[in-house]
Amino acid sequence: MKRVWCIIVLLTNLLVVNTYAQTIDSTNIDSLLQAKFDAHYLKTFTLEDSVFEVGSVLVEDVVFYDGRLHQKGIRQLSLIFEFLKQNESLHVLIVNHTGVRGKEAYNNAVSKRRAEGVMYYLASKGISESRLKYSGKGESDLIISQEETLTLPTKLLQEKAHALNRRTEFKIISID
Repeated sequence: MKRVWCIIVLLTNLLVVNTYAQTIDSTNIDSLLQAKFDAHYLKTFTLEDSVFEVGSVLVEDVVFYDGRLHQKGIRQLSLIFEFLKQNESLHVLIVNHTGVRGKEAYNNAVSKRRAEGVMYYLASKGISESRLKYSGKGESDLIISQEETLTLPTKLLQEKAHALNRRTEFKIISID
């Protein structure tokens, strides 16, 4: 917990410096965004891991376009399907998040539909629905706030921050 607070204080100070200096290069911003991500997710796993812990999270950018899975998203879900097929003891909660663009009610509905769509995609490929649950969080759990995003000096860097908030989590909720 102390580590999280230290990171938050550090990030707040970096953003204040950014406001006054108006010049932080992309490498520093990438480090800042990575630090925000790391502080948000203390327990993570990858598709290459073989040992798992309940509560660990895999975070992916499952791409949607106009409410449908984009081809890039389907490729990513194919890898996740193979992972879940090889690790039959894992039960996961699929959580989708949006950014702050759009109205809150719309973002909540969109994230729920996306999470549900991911679950049904995996189920259609052969993963038992009893191993899958889903939830849409909309904009309720941002990694980087809108206020922090707006302090970034360029539109490109602001887009990177928005993209960090748009994500799909696969959280291990139980292991048989």
